[in-house]
Amino acid sequence: MDNNAIVERIISKERLEPYLNYHKNDLSKAITHYKNNILISESFYPLLAVLEIGLRNSIDYQLTKRFNDKEWYDNKEFVKIATRFQIDRISQARTNIYSEKKEITPGRIISELSFGFWTSLFDTKFEMTLWKNLRLAFPNCPKNIRKRKTMSSRFNGIRKFELGT
Repeated sequence: MDNNAIVERIISKERLEPYLNYHKNDLSKAITHYKNNILISESFYPLLAVLEIGLRNSIDYQLTKRFNDKEWYDNKEFVKIATRFQIDRISQARTNIYSEKKEITPGRIISELSFGFWTSLFDTKFEMTLWKNLRLAFPNCPKNIRKRKTMSSRFNGIRKFELGT
């Protein structure tokens, strides 16, 4: 088996193709480029983890105040305005906690919910119902940036790992 076949079997042709195209089918350069991209991506994980933890805890704090309920994710008023995506993510969080044979607690539910869940709370649908409270999760953010549409766009860009301006 030649090197190309081995690499394609391990990484996949589709995954490596943009690198091969960029480096005019030079497999060695393509693999080096691919490995460097992995290292660069890894360097972002600690920052993304801190961002996600801070975001979810700030939103949890604001929603706990908004619904006057530590279990706001089960509050009838929240459930009424939530989307199927959010209800499914909350249900999945419960399932994951149960499967680990742990007690369901607000802290465990909150930490189990994904970055996608939290960013979904900035969708247009929540402009009139949640944004007034959620904007308070960013007290030091300049008002010209602290708009639902801007925050949604920026957080979704991060979620998709599009870190351009």
